[in-house]
Amino acid sequence: MTNAEYAQGLRQIAAWYEGHPDVPRPAPKVEVFTLAGDVDKISSVIRALGGVKKEYAETFLWLTRDFGGVELKFYVARSAVCTKRVVSVQHIPEQVVPARDVEVIEWDCKPILSGDGDV
Repeated sequence: MTNAEYAQGLRQIAAWYEGHPDVPRPAPKVEVFTLAGDVDKISSVIRALGGVKKEYAETFLWLTRDFGGVELKFYVARSAVCTKRVVSVQHIPEQVVPARDVEVIEWDCKPILSGDGDV
């Protein structure tokens, strides 16, 4: 699928939502997980986004731009753009988890589409 085809699909979804104002919306963000280790591609995305917010976690960073209240967020492996450096080692003592009861669940679901097949 090309970016143009993807954009057309997004426009069709937007039109559908405009025609169905009572339908629940997804979270107001689009997430992209495909930026692995290509530094040139990551750099071009940052330039294309213009103003981008950068957030960091232990192994990932996020490049985010807000489009009218909808976020476009690219996930990048931190190792793709950073060099890991061990500065110390921290000892974590053994922890014993206390016994507990955990529910074992099975679901019995009814079809939600009468006459159109089971879902």
